[in-house]
Amino acid sequence: MILISHKPKTAGTAFRVYVQDNVGPRLAAYYQEIEHNHPAFRFEDCSDPDRLRRAAETSGAQIIQSHQIGPFLKAFPGAPVFCCIRDPLKRTISSYLHLQQKDSGQFSEMAFTTFVRGAGLPYTSLVQEARGAGSPLALFPYERIDEAIDTLNTGAGWKGRLQLRNLSTHAEEAKAAEILSRVSPEVTALLAPEQDIFDRLIADWDGGPARADFLAIARRMPPRYRGFSLSRLRYAYLNLRYMARPDRRKG
Repeated sequence: MILISHKPKTAGTAFRVYVQDNVGPRLAAYYQEIEHNHPAFRFEDCSDPDRLRRAAETSGAQIIQSHQIGPFLKAFPGAPVFCCIRDPLKRTISSYLHLQQKDSGQFSEMAFTTFVRGAGLPYTSLVQEARGAGSPLALFPYERIDEAIDTLNTGAGWKGRLQLRNLSTHAEEAKAAEILSRVSPEVTALLAPEQDIFDRLIADWDGGPARADFLAIARRMPPRYRGFSLSRLRYAYLNLRYMARPDRRKG
């Protein structure tokens, strides 16, 4: 089993679509939106490792992607973990604005500093969880995503690129820039552990070691699926749709 930890606002949905195009039914998704999950994983309680293992066996999954990676590490200790991480401040701002736009209640009037206080440390938690489970962890930077896809295509014999999805509007970019321009020392201190992980990853990726770790797990990915897959047709269709959008800048 290979696990993909999806941190919000790190191109995780686009990455999942790219992976599914390459492996077809061998990818199973488990998210809060149960109707979007693989049929074998359409249940709310993922705390039972035996249940997760039975669902994986039923589905034939070789890769599982989820926001909640901890339960899957308990079900599959030692399974390699992939995760894309992004500059933590920019990711947090993007998540904050997304939730404000999506939710007119809890987040609409919440100050950014208050949001950061309650947001937790997702990168730090992932590193600790992977180490605790004895799992190899391959982090790759959102800021080097095209290089990561090239590495996967080479290492696993896959094809394709990431779709341009969830693109920021001019208004959203302006809001993000405004928040970025007045970040408080408290926010910087709260995100310092995440920033340290990210900075070390960028240095190790550009220097080679992190890219080598990524390639080692890429070579363990299942080969490109040769059968018919509706997800592959959907990938091709959506690619054309996203390419036709007037504003194609990445958000």
